[in-house]
Amino acid sequence: MAPATAAPGPDAGRGAAPIVTIAGVGKTFGEGAKAVEALRGIDLSITPGEFVAIVGPSGCGKSTLLRLLCGLDEPSAGRIEWRDGEAGRTSVAFQEHRLLPWYSVIQNILLPATMQRPARAADRERGQHLARLVGLEGFLDARPAALSGGMKQRTSVARALFAEPDLLLLDEPFGALDALTREKITGDTEEIWLTQRFTALLITHSIAEAVHLADRVVVMSARPGQITDIVDIDLPRPRAEHISSPRFHELVTRIRDILLSGGGHD
Repeated sequence: MAPATAAPGPDAGRGAAPIVTIAGVGKTFGEGAKAVEALRGIDLSITPGEFVAIVGPSGCGKSTLLRLLCGLDEPSAGRIEWRDGEAGRTSVAFQEHRLLPWYSVIQNILLPATMQRPARAADRERGQHLARLVGLEGFLDARPAALSGGMKQRTSVARALFAEPDLLLLDEPFGALDALTREKITGDTEEIWLTQRFTALLITHSIAEAVHLADRVVVMSARPGQITDIVDIDLPRPRAEHISSPRFHELVTRIRDILLSGGGHD
């Protein structure tokens, strides 16, 4: 991958109109005695080019919030408002890559287009560009079975970016990888973000991963999930050069302490 250039951290996107505003959002499943309140009073705005991460204990509603942003479910309370007044385009990279095993890398990347129409020359050009961006230029014709776990996730991220979403949703995309591969692909993801400056919301159980990638880290409480704090990450980019710094560890410790004081373990 080409080396990333330095970019501001916590001020990314500040001052611009939010792409999406989450206002007083709550979500309850079921009714009566069997009702389960998953989210309560979520307030959050995400601005263009911003990378936001959410951490919280298991079952705190992180994935529920993602489903609401995707339009796969509706809030029980509050509202989600998009910049142009209509639901924004979202794209998701999941923990499981969900690649089509009979498709090659380039065919999987082009899937958002070919689900609707035959691929065009411009589609193939963009797909090849994204493959280069994520370090898969030499594997365009390879099937998923021939790829490592990290390469499969790179393909998944490229496919999600192909759709040019207003908001890229990353649902613990590196959780199934071994520690060394996860650290490498986290750094690569930051490099891709520095190049593309897409708007992203990352859901993760890794505090270090959140600090590495995000401009802001949103900390949620145990169920019903509520935002207990939002921590600005003031480290310079690229962050790979700072993961051993005292400030990096200070931020990780601060977020961990907030989680623990909220009654849950990440």
